[in-house]
Amino acid sequence: MDSSPEEQFTKVMESQDIPSINRLFIATQVKLQNLKFSDEQSELLWGGIHNIVRELLNKEEIIRKDNTDPVNISRAGDDFQCLQCILSLIQAIANNLNDSVPTKLFETVLILHDFLPKLPVVSGKYILQPMLVSISETWWKRDLLNKNKVVTNSFDWLLNKVATQTYSKEIVNRLWRLHDSLFLQTFNSSIKNKLICSVTNRNTLLSNENGRRFLSFVFNYLSNRGCMLDMHVALKDCLISYAHPGHIGEVYYHTWRQSEDENREEFEITCLRELMYLAVIVKDSNVSGKIRKFLNPFHDRKSQPGVDALLLRLYAPFLWRSLEAPHDRVRAQAALILLASFPIRDPTESIASNELLLAKQCTLLFKLMKDPFPDVRCWVIEGVSRLLVSYWRLLPIDWVKTVIELMVNKLINNAHNTVVVSVIKGINHLFSNPLCHATLRKILPLIGHRFHDKVETVRLSITNVLLATKKCPNVTEYWNIVPLKEILYRLAIDVDAVAIKLVELTVNSYMPSSLDGKVTLGRCMYLVQSNPNAARRFYSFVHRFVDLEGCVRFILWVLILLASMAKQRRSIEEQEQGEAAKENVPEEEVAGIDSDVLSLDHTGLISGMLEAVAILWVRINHNLSKPDNQRLKKKLWIKSSAALPLVLRAFQDPACVAACTIIAGYLPPASLPAISKSFLSRLKHLDVEEEQCLKEMGGGDGKRVPRREEGKKREWRDRIAPLIFTICQWNQSVQLLDLISDWLESALLPTPTPTNGRRVVRITEPDPPRPALALVYLDAILTAHRVRYIVLNNPQPRTRLAALAALLPSTRRSLRSSFCTRRLADFQFAVRANQLVILTNAMLTDDIFLDLLSPTISWTLSVINDNPGNINNPYLVTLLPSIIHLATDFLPITSQIQNEVVSNILEILIFFLELSESSVSMVIKFLFTLTFTSVDSDYFLSAANVSEIAATLARLLPALLTAMDSAAGTGTERANGHRLRAVLAEWSRIGRMNPRLGEAFRSPVADWLIGVVKRHLAVEFPDVTEARGFGLVAGFIAESVFTDDWASNFVEHLVSTTNHSDPTSLCVAIVWLNVVSHSVKPIPPELRQAVLAIQFGLSNYHSYAQSPEPLQSATDMCESVLLRLP
Repeated sequence: MDSSPEEQFTKVMESQDIPSINRLFIATQVKLQNLKFSDEQSELLWGGIHNIVRELLNKEEIIRKDNTDPVNISRAGDDFQCLQCILSLIQAIANNLNDSVPTKLFETVLILHDFLPKLPVVSGKYILQPMLVSISETWWKRDLLNKNKVVTNSFDWLLNKVATQTYSKEIVNRLWRLHDSLFLQTFNSSIKNKLICSVTNRNTLLSNENGRRFLSFVFNYLSNRGCMLDMHVALKDCLISYAHPGHIGEVYYHTWRQSEDENREEFEITCLRELMYLAVIVKDSNVSGKIRKFLNPFHDRKSQPGVDALLLRLYAPFLWRSLEAPHDRVRAQAALILLASFPIRDPTESIASNELLLAKQCTLLFKLMKDPFPDVRCWVIEGVSRLLVSYWRLLPIDWVKTVIELMVNKLINNAHNTVVVSVIKGINHLFSNPLCHATLRKILPLIGHRFHDKVETVRLSITNVLLATKKCPNVTEYWNIVPLKEILYRLAIDVDAVAIKLVELTVNSYMPSSLDGKVTLGRCMYLVQSNPNAARRFYSFVHRFVDLEGCVRFILWVLILLASMAKQRRSIEEQEQGEAAKENVPEEEVAGIDSDVLSLDHTGLISGMLEAVAILWVRINHNLSKPDNQRLKKKLWIKSSAALPLVLRAFQDPACVAACTIIAGYLPPASLPAISKSFLSRLKHLDVEEEQCLKEMGGGDGKRVPRREEGKKREWRDRIAPLIFTICQWNQSVQLLDLISDWLESALLPTPTPTNGRRVVRITEPDPPRPALALVYLDAILTAHRVRYIVLNNPQPRTRLAALAALLPSTRRSLRSSFCTRRLADFQFAVRANQLVILTNAMLTDDIFLDLLSPTISWTLSVINDNPGNINNPYLVTLLPSIIHLATDFLPITSQIQNEVVSNILEILIFFLELSESSVSMVIKFLFTLTFTSVDSDYFLSAANVSEIAATLARLLPALLTAMDSAAGTGTERANGHRLRAVLAEWSRIGRMNPRLGEAFRSPVADWLIGVVKRHLAVEFPDVTEARGFGLVAGFIAESVFTDDWASNFVEHLVSTTNHSDPTSLCVAIVWLNVVSHSVKPIPPELRQAVLAIQFGLSNYHSYAQSPEPLQSATDMCESVLLRLP
């Protein structure tokens, strides 16, 4: 008869045979927690285990600190396994223990606990320690016998791991479950350091809820032992780097809540008030924002007892005066604190006292809404709007009326766009409170005039208000704020971000999903008649707000309506001729549509509806191609294939034909056999005068296309572009490119005439080559985004494009010698070569690239040089960015660069900077690529290159820096400054090795910089912000380019031009002296005297504490410069 598992465990443990113990644990099928031992079995079991544990822990292999010797590990393998088995058994039994604990079991656990610090780390892993800590945790949690004696080492092990090593969330949870055992530890510097280090190690404690509870407990524990400041400093150091400052705020909140009375006041003053004060006065706005997030747990728990009184007690000494401080940033940050903690009140005071305190806060906020600093106004306006939403009934009614009047009568017409946006956003917040709706009904019509503001963010904000009005129909209708006619006008011309919002606003009006086709088509016709351009934009974005099935249904309604009209017209014509109509239209779809609402003579309306269908189909084609939508796609194909031939035959207006051609591109060619075979032939025999066509496309003679001819230009473009799109959509682009290539090759290599005297019989006269029209078709392929995407994602058309790129240089010579003027041929070549090189770069060799790039740039430079100071060619402005992009993209992949090409590009850059200030980023990117990607220092060091490039660099840099000066202080300027700094540093390094190159750009830039300083100081009220923002770039330039002799000259010029009786001029001067002190080594001796003179001048105006921001910053800068000087 087999023995029970309990008897087997008892016998094996009593035998103390380690291999047998391991085999038993492996072979047992019973869960350890289900084992039930009798008292006699329990005594024998734990007596045997106690002896085994004592024997194992006395072995050298087990108690070694670092058991990494393979021989020892191999020899101690059974011992480790045995200890693991014993620990798992103890854990299972401990979970089921009651108050009575076997003596030997407790003694075994105590021995193991005492040996915990000595247990080895095997191959960098803890094997036995986590199991023993789990036993201690169970012992502590179940309050078993002598729990205080078996937990201290476990807590210490967990704390060591949290303080010094990588740990998991489970370790944090275990540490929290044993946190009360901290009182059993002997407090000394070691335990204090471990507790403080646990704060900063990996921030895992802060990211875990139990970890934050543990930190609050530790904070109070250390505070009671005189170490509050140490813990505060550790947490404050984490505040800036930690991503969630609110978690640290929760630690402080729970510490304050749990602190003892004798420590609470010290905690409030030493820890909380310090951070609150820093949130108001700190100069770095990022630091201030972090501290405000840290304070959110206090602000969000204002309803908890004592929090209101705490906030009043800590904010009162500095918040009220900070709201009226002369320093702009202090007022702004204090306002944000007040808005976050509003309303600050004292529950212990009377109602009258709290009402006076509330009135004081409202008065200060109203004053800040009219602050001279725009950022303060913006933050306060939005904050006050949120307060109106949250405390509409609490706030004084007279104050609310005054605030609303200020916003809609004055602030909405503010000169600063950011203030206007904040007012509109604030009004938008009011929709979330139904109590505000009556007021909104009165004020919304007063802000509608901002709908046509020139600033995009203002228009977008007003559009958001219109959308909010649409969602709250009980307030008013959105067309009462802005008339529908103006909405359609803005939809037609505005940027996509605003247009998408306007489509969302009007989608239920012009494409309702709940109404039948007759109503939807009627509204479509109304939209097309009201504003055709708005209709095109509407159907470009309506797919974002209407499901795919609704879009397909609308397309079919339009096509079937027009097909039924075409069928009626055909029937009338055939009845007159005695014939019967044979075409079939899906009648089940037409039955509910009244075709009489649309006249056959309204070609403009019909073309607009077809354009709407074409645009919408282009937008939804991607979703139609998904596997889940094949049913809809098949339905659309079948019914459109039946309707489209009727529509195309009936309506021959060019706009109708163009729209039908685009629609046909999304249908299978086999479903339109008669149509699909005619498109390529129509392109081949297009009736267009070639030279006039080129002139209308390119304007190569430097003149704009007359307005009266724009309609003709649009007409032939509408004939070509849809045909090319559909041909490429049907995967027939190879045939089209072959036609283009044949025409170009025929112009270059005309077929020789037979000279052997024999007659040649020709059945048909061959079509003459049309090379100019081939370039027109090529331009249409490369400029249309969708066509270009189709062609470039197909290997065969890409190969044809590469061949055409190699053919273009010869084409240019042929065009010039045939029927085109020289300038016209050059211009057309430049445009096509530029586009082809960009699109086929992966397939071009260096020689082909240079053959295309060099004449393109030479032609551009010739146009610039022929018209110095007066460039009237409008197409040159659009071509220049393409040339710069072309050169930038291709410099990294070319193995050699011609000197003449680089010099010509630099000449073009100079003209480009004078033509457009917005080109700075593009120019700097090219210079960066030229310096670091395409060439090495040998290129600049070679004698041949220096003579050609140095002079151009001398002219380019001042032009570039002047353009950057006009954009000083912006974020883009700073990014450009960093990139330019790297470029100038590299040029300076090369210039030191080659003085000719260095002198070429050092001297003119130095003269330019001195001129900028004189300009800044010459005006009556110089702009400190401009000087500070541009000083960053100037520092980059000075650091990498200028020498110490220049610095002395610069300081002399600066001192002589500074107006010492004007504090603003002094501020500008110290900004530039700070640039010199940072950038030039060694520092000139004249600098100290100049800085001391400026510091003395600044001290005559304001004290540091009461000075406004520019003077205070200038004073700080003087001190920092003096500290930096030797």
